[in-house]
Amino acid sequence: MKKKWLSILLAGTLCLSGLAAPLSSSAEDGTSDAETAAGADTTEEAADAENTSETSDITTAVSDQEYIEETLNLANNEDQTWTYQESADAWVLSIVSAVAYPELPDEQGVSVCVPGAYVTGIDTDGDGEADVTAESAAESGSTSVNGSLVIDYEAEIVSTNGQTYTAASAPVILNTGAAGYSSSNNSTAATTYAAEGYINVACGNRGKQDTATDDDGNTYYTGDAPSCLADQKAATRYVKYNILLGNLPGSVDYFVSTGGSGGGAHATMFAVTSNNSDFYDYQIEAGAVGVYRLEDGSYSTTVTIDGTDYEISDGAWGCVAYSAITSLYEGDMAMAFEYYMDTTYEFGSSFQEQLAAYLSEAYMEYINEQNLSVEESAIGFDLNEDGDQDDTIALTIEYDLDAYPETNGYYGTYLDLYLAEFTSNLQWYLDNLDYAEGWTWFDADGNALSDEEVAAMTTEDKATAFIEGRYAASSSTGMGGGMGDLPSGMNGAADFGGMDLSELGDLSEMGDLPDGDSANGMRGGMGGGRGFFC
Repeated sequence: MKKKWLSILLAGTLCLSGLAAPLSSSAEDGTSDAETAAGADTTEEAADAENTSETSDITTAVSDQEYIEETLNLANNEDQTWTYQESADAWVLSIVSAVAYPELPDEQGVSVCVPGAYVTGIDTDGDGEADVTAESAAESGSTSVNGSLVIDYEAEIVSTNGQTYTAASAPVILNTGAAGYSSSNNSTAATTYAAEGYINVACGNRGKQDTATDDDGNTYYTGDAPSCLADQKAATRYVKYNILLGNLPGSVDYFVSTGGSGGGAHATMFAVTSNNSDFYDYQIEAGAVGVYRLEDGSYSTTVTIDGTDYEISDGAWGCVAYSAITSLYEGDMAMAFEYYMDTTYEFGSSFQEQLAAYLSEAYMEYINEQNLSVEESAIGFDLNEDGDQDDTIALTIEYDLDAYPETNGYYGTYLDLYLAEFTSNLQWYLDNLDYAEGWTWFDADGNALSDEEVAAMTTEDKATAFIEGRYAASSSTGMGGGMGDLPSGMNGAADFGGMDLSELGDLSEMGDLPDGDSANGMRGGMGGGRGFFC
């Protein structure tokens, strides 16, 4: 059985970390407006600067800085529209540009969802008063309103974990897309976290295989690294800038990046590269607010609002990453290794199969070079099967094609531990499928099993069927043929591999998986018996 299961190992990884330093300063009440100092010819000068500067040589002129800050002041955006979502009691901002000089406007925008409790209404005529409220919008049936938020800084929301938030203290959730490190089109922010009192941000980003057209009509490839991160950082600066201006609610000190798969990797990288100057020139080239290159080659990361300088960070206070695709250096080897161990897998070409064989050998050598070991008592597994858990086991991958032909020759204590962990986690999941009572299970030929046959299934039978996607949820669950929502106990302060989300303090109730990466969205990876998320 152990050899059989080695061929269907999953490569899902959960990365959870609280990262990055808080900002050095923030507005006391977030209600001031930026001074408008740009001249009539600012737009023209800024455009000239964009067209003539190389990334490594950019110096931000005062007029350019003024243009960027005026352009990215949400109050100056006459096209901003807020849509009231009555079912979630939340206002959602239409997609607006996060930068002053977007290369691909469809991928460099941002949208924000604000809990309704923080909003008195929408100011449609610029006098600072709420002309349309949530109630009047719902009554009229016209829920999309052109205008600016009127923020109520006295209102409070108590989250399900007992934290009290206001419009000034609400944490901000930044959803990082970039599935498979590709581009991500702009999308409106979801209402996922509104009930908890959180501000939710959705942003697009450029990515691999993007193309653009130059002034001569020539198409060129763009979106290479670090464009994804640069765009996500620019969106963060945009939101923080408008929080300081009083255009948006939220705390600039508590931004949390979150995403799944490739987005999870970006959420992690976003947090660990907070305020890293290596990314500044890329943001400057796009016209991000709050990062400017000075004549001496140094950088300024401040904006001036009503005569006061405020530091704007492009980073995060924390990160919650689901199935994060890291580390990429070993990623190709690890994935090739797991595919190669499945002798039934059909590679696209003989070249791919041969490459997988080479990478598998390289991965074995890489793991063995790490000199890994584990105490059985710490992990709760009897790896050497001697009847106790008292030993310290060296973790290695071995090769013997004659003894292990079903895994193309690979075996060893490293794989034994991996299999034991996987089996334990899968068993926990199956034990917590409290909504699976009405599921239909199928045999290997696709025939639905009777109630009697399902009752006779062993744990191993059901686990194998689950991995292979041989089940369908009842209509009441709405989760056919896939992983479905997380079982009870896996939201909020759930225990993920011994790590409690309550370690995040105020942010312990993170809710379901991030937008675009819900468990339902993962069914393609799990349903086919593969756990490779990209």
